[in-house]
Parts: sequence; C-alpha cells; structure tokens
Amino acid sequence: MIILGMDLSIACPGFCVAEIRGGQVEILHLSHVKTKTTNTHGERLRIIFDHLENIFNEFPNIEVVAREKAIPASKFPGHVQTIMVLNKVVGITDLLTDDHGYKEIHEIPPTTLKKSLTGSGAASKPEVQAAVLPYLRTAVKFKNFDESDAAGVVVAYGKEKKLLG
Repeated sequence: MIILGMDLSIACPGFCVAEIRGGQVEILHLSHVKTKTTNTHGERLRIIFDHLENIFNEFPNIEVVAREKAIPASKFPGHVQTIMVLNKVVGITDLLTDDHGYKEIHEIPPTTLKKSLTGSGAASKPEVQAAVLPYLRTAVKFKNFDESDAAGVVVAYGKEKKLLG
C-alpha cells in the first residue's frame, strides 16, 4: 500500500510517500518546503500547493492520503491566528487531494499519533523521530522534524490499519 503522509504548517510542511509491505515501510519520497515569513500568505500557500502538486504528479499510484489532524482553535485560544493560518494549508491539501481523485484524507490526532509511535501522547519531536526509524526498511537521514513527522504519519496509519506491528 502506498501512502502519502503530511505534517502541515505554513512555515515548513513535511511530506512522505512510502510503501508499506511485509510489515515494513519503504520511503519512496521525503521532502519539506520552507516558506519565507516575508512572503504573503497567498505566496506561501502557492509554494506549498506547487510542491504537493508535484508529489501527486510524480506518484500517481498513491492509495491513501493521511495527515496529522489540525487542532481546533477552541482548544488553544491564545493561538487562534496560528491555527487559522494552518487551516489555510489544510484547505489547499483538501483541494489538491480532491483534484487528484482522492475523496478522503485520513486524519490522525496529534496525541494519538505520538501515543501510537512512542507510547506517550506528549512525546517530543526527537522521540517521534526515533520511534519511526525501526519501521523503515532502509536507513533514512531526515533533514528536519517535519520530514520525520510526515513519516510518522505513515507509520501511525500503518499501525492503526494493522499493516505494521
């Protein structure tokens, strides 16, 4: 099964296309895209849109699209602006996913994802990254935590669907 995992943000979203077979994860594509705070939200969203569009075009055989679920603004009233901007990124991933024929995006809540990988819903990014590595068929050097978080989405999906132990 080929899965696209996404760790979304406006500053540096991470993307992982991987195949789960034989109880292991083979990473086919790993990337992130950095946007500049000096750009408008529209410009930043276009950069992310174009990057994700290229991924969909390069991997037309993706079977499942999964992402970490966006946090509702009501849970963090002090971060409403940040969450509103994140939801713009979520919106473009919804649009692109639909454009490429996928009618559903599997969402995994952040604490569920961390607990699935590490046993703790409050795990740190380094702990999540370390927990992903044993599931990989070949060694991978993540460039940042956004890439390892995207791979973590793939692994958590695989565990949830009983494709991984």
